[in-house]
Amino acid sequence: MSLSNTSLSKTLDIGIVIVPDARSLVARMALETAHLIETHSTGIVSRIDTSRLTHITLFQGHFPATALPAIYEAIPKISICFDMAAGGLDFRADGKVFWRVVPEPNLPALHRLLHQKLHPLAEGMLMQQCHDRIAHRATTDAEREHIRMYGSLLAGPNFLPHITLAQLQHMGDAPVLMLQFSLARVFTLFAHSISVATLREDGSVEEILHTVDSCG
Repeated sequence: MSLSNTSLSKTLDIGIVIVPDARSLVARMALETAHLIETHSTGIVSRIDTSRLTHITLFQGHFPATALPAIYEAIPKISICFDMAAGGLDFRADGKVFWRVVPEPNLPALHRLLHQKLHPLAEGMLMQQCHDRIAHRATTDAEREHIRMYGSLLAGPNFLPHITLAQLQHMGDAPVLMLQFSLARVFTLFAHSISVATLREDGSVEEILHTVDSCG
């Protein structure tokens, strides 16, 4: 999607993401695990596949399309590597199943830098998923204030780097899946670029708009 195409949309849900190479062990294992989650559950809402890219979100927000050039300019060039815990699953109350990324200082620091540079460009607008939570009274006063300050419940002090694998229809499947995938493995993921992507309402990557490579 080019800037000229996005000009037809006044605002966009945007994610700043690390997308592992599709041939990497992390990406291949994520696809395989998502398929197994679907096989061993009674139903899923969605899962990663060739159209829903494996990714780690560093920052996300709702922006005017006119802010895209400034967003592209704000993305730093990086070349970092970090360990990623994989195999054991974590679950959210909304049914999302994910792998946590092993905490290390580079990612939270990068998240804080992106928040500092990009949050003002959102002009106080919120992503659709945040609007929905607030509209359905699914947030507390403290959570609404956190969303106002950081744009997302999983931003700021709550930043939780992860790879979402699937979303369950029934949370009752979680105990069975936890036993099925109880053995955790650790992969080393080398991140040589950061991408700017449009997001679907569920936070999954829709399309890569721009990539900043550490060597470019």
